[in-house]
Amino acid sequence: MTKHSPATATLHWLLDGRTGDARWTAWLLAIGLDMGFKLDPPNPYLHDEAGDNRAKGTPRVDIPAR
Repeated sequence: MTKHSPATATLHWLLDGRTGDARWTAWLLAIGLDMGFKLDPPNPYLHDEAGDNRAKGTPRVDIPAR
């Protein structure tokens, strides 16, 4: 087994199937953010056009309008 420094990320480490592509996605996001890409903030009031996107069985709690 080859020893690597903690800062070394190999392609094998990035594409490790046990992570479900989480490392690869995080690495690409970090590169994009470093290049100036901006993410839209989450909008808790936005629902899909098809209707409510909550998981089945989730209690319905509406936020009253101010």
